[in-house]
Amino acid sequence: MNALRTLGMLLATGLFFATAAHADRPRIAVTDLTYEETVVQPYLKIDAHEKSAVRAASRERSSDSDVASRSSSHDSVDAKHESSFSMESGIDKHIERGEVRKLIADIKGEMIKAGYRVSQAKPYTQKENEQIYDVIGRIKKGYFPNADYVLFGTLTNAQFRDEVNPVGTGSAYSATLSL
Repeated sequence: MNALRTLGMLLATGLFFATAAHADRPRIAVTDLTYEETVVQPYLKIDAHEKSAVRAASRERSSDSDVASRSSSHDSVDAKHESSFSMESGIDKHIERGEVRKLIADIKGEMIKAGYRVSQAKPYTQKENEQIYDVIGRIKKGYFPNADYVLFGTLTNAQFRDEVNPVGTGSAYSATLSL
């Protein structure tokens, strides 16, 4: 977060000097930080089908006369069974792009302290996320209403820290996951 605060102060200071001659402070739309991540997921696809059919037929014929009696029978059974099984495994690798919400509060705070009017950009919600870096296209589509300038940033690295610390002298522990 200190890096974000420092970045915010540098950006706000640089923008302050660039527009100090103007009596009206510009309205600056601040986008959420974008990210691009390569997602690798193993998959296993199993497809099994089974179909059975049984057909049975029976015929009996009998004839009686005063002299002789005759009978015949015919039985037939037809059975069919089909089954199939396939298994596929591999690795699905794709790129996900999006915006990390709520991480730019320090940047906005420093800009407001420097006297700028700050507005929030509309979140990027399109499914076709390859155009997320096209800020000019997003401006034309109205993602930054009433803004004179757009501050756009990309999150290039995120590290998580998982800590477990004892609390007091007992057997209690505190677990913290930090970004």
